[in-house]
Formats: sequence, structure tokens, C-alpha cells
Amino acid sequence: AEMAQNIARRRVEVGLLTETLIYPEGGHRLGDDGYSSAEWSLRGGGTLQGNGVARRDVFVKALRFLEKVLGPVER
Repeated sequence: AEMAQNIARRRVEVGLLTETLIYPEGGHRLGDDGYSSAEWSLRGGGTLQGNGVARRDVFVKALRFLEKVLGPVER
């Protein structure tokens, strides 16, 4: 978490839009295709429940952040 906070602080210092998401029970493997095994998920640390909660939350918040930065998707 400390490294993520340091990166976020530097981004803010240079004027970049930044959101920091910290999940104490989540590991390092939060991005995947949604079909990964429990074994794969746990290789990056965290707990099964913590990883699941973090992965779901990160996905939604990442989409919102991208929409905020890039604008809404035109269909």
C-alpha cells in the first residue's frame, strides 16, 4: 500500500487525475478475465474473499475512472 500511495502522491504533484484503491485483503492479481482459478488468484497474495471483493470493485471503479478521463463511450 505504501508504494501505491507514493505513486499516487507523485501523480497528484504533477497534476494527473489520480484515484488510489487499497484493498488490505486483496493480493496483487486483481486484473484478469474473470474465469481464473482460486489457485491463480492466491498466487498473488490476499485471501479468496478479499481478492474477489477487490477484483469486482476495481473493475467497476476502473471503468468509471476511464470514462471520467476519456469521456463517455459513443455508441
